[in-house]
Amino acid sequence: MTLETPRQQQQRPAFLSQPVYQLACAACIRPLCLRAMKAVMLSDHSKELYSTDMPPAGLQLVNDDRQVRHCTCRIRDSACLGCGQVAGYHVTQPCSDCLKDQNNGHFWMFYSSAVVHYKRLRVGKFFFFLLFLTAT
Repeated sequence: MTLETPRQQQQRPAFLSQPVYQLACAACIRPLCLRAMKAVMLSDHSKELYSTDMPPAGLQLVNDDRQVRHCTCRIRDSACLGCGQVAGYHVTQPCSDCLKDQNNGHFWMFYSSAVVHYKRLRVGKFFFFLLFLTAT
């Protein structure tokens, strides 16, 4: 078992010390993602999002790809498998400028208004997940 010194902890990238969340659809409470972080929209820093680097099991890509306004990235809407509500989008083709910028590899985005979040609790190396309530 390896323990980090305080100096090593300070040298970690900032996003590694960010809280991690579970997300559920705000409309039907279906689980969407078990590992998301808070983020901000690059084109409008006042808009809060959640993001993840893993394809979420609770979503389906819908509609056609479209290009964003501020760069040449292409995105596609993602919708809840339970109720069909659009919950966010997936960056299907990141542009070279965005890939050059410091990023955490999170290309699945969730609108904060379309999800409810539950903070994932960590004790030592173990994560405790809050149980999702499923709509019946």
